[in-house]
Amino acid sequence: LAVVPNIGRLSGGTYISVVGTNFLPGAVCRFGNQSSSSVTWVSPYEILCVTPPVNKASTMVIEVTNNGVIFSDSGILFTFTQEPVVQSLSPTFGTTLGGTNVTVTVANFTSTNDIYCRFGVSDVDIVKAILLSSTQILCVTPPHAAGSFDVYISFNNQEFFTNES
Repeated sequence: LAVVPNIGRLSGGTYISVVGTNFLPGAVCRFGNQSSSSVTWVSPYEILCVTPPVNKASTMVIEVTNNGVIFSDSGILFTFTQEPVVQSLSPTFGTTLGGTNVTVTVANFTSTNDIYCRFGVSDVDIVKAILLSSTQILCVTPPHAAGSFDVYISFNNQEFFTNES
């Protein structure tokens, strides 16, 4: 099995693509001992699972079954984490041409290779971030219209959070 993304929020609701073989309509994903809240069969090679809510940050094995009895034994891990919160930005302004290095200080951040920043609400304004420390990331602003915009961060390029999360 392969799972993308492999990290999501505690409250559940993360859509993950599970790639493998021999999936049947009605397949079920299991995270530890909890079943997915929803599964969509795409093909014999892919299903989409929605993560269930969990009580605390943890890493769980994700497995799949076609019959509710025999589960895969892949050992693929999925991490549930607290929702990150943007605490501060420096600088808080930049040019409409983009290219401004913005240091974002974050609380509840889980280190991952897939860190992203979004400037405003458009998916066009998503940029890959660079991890600076356990509490800071660096984002380079994209070209953008003039105005003030909220800055959102993501650990899976699917769910974005800001200081209002």
